[in-house]
Amino acid sequence: MGPFLGRATAMVKAMAEQAQPFDGAGGGRPRWPGGIATHPDAGRDRVPATWSARGLDRAIDTVRATPNRIGALLSRGAHAGDVATKTLVASRDAALESAEEVTRREGASGVANAIRNARTVNGSLVDEELPISDYTELNVSGAVAAVKELTAPAEIRIIVAHEEVNKNRHGVVSAAQTRLAAIAQEVVGIN
Repeated sequence: MGPFLGRATAMVKAMAEQAQPFDGAGGGRPRWPGGIATHPDAGRDRVPATWSARGLDRAIDTVRATPNRIGALLSRGAHAGDVATKTLVASRDAALESAEEVTRREGASGVANAIRNARTVNGSLVDEELPISDYTELNVSGAVAAVKELTAPAEIRIIVAHEEVNKNRHGVVSAAQTRLAAIAQEVVGIN
């Protein structure tokens, strides 16, 4: 925005200098205070000053409107960026899901399992693949209650990854982390 303001300031300064009345020195016609010219044809001299004043008003209006226009432009750009990001993520997730299906069908279970792990970490498992049935339909209290019923740490981590990427409900993530800590304490024998 710095170069734009510099140009706008230079333009305003140039217009203001052009609108200044001549004082007789340097070839201009002498003027009375208030801008009334002494020559009968001097009425024509006021036109450039009027144009300059209008130009100055337009420049000021442009400078005033610029932050709103820039804000609107940035907002549209941010929205376009969000749409592009969501599109790319959806494409990635679909490609990974398809790759997992193909490799599993072709008998490359090791590769399919690696792809499945990547999908799990990315939080891109679909509802049917989550360890809690109809998880995406649950509200916070329902999701928290379901997480408390899980006993396998891997299942809880799947829910945490999915939650962080998709809904990011802090209460659910916190409950899942608390459940993981409780399972760890049980394994170690700390009560």
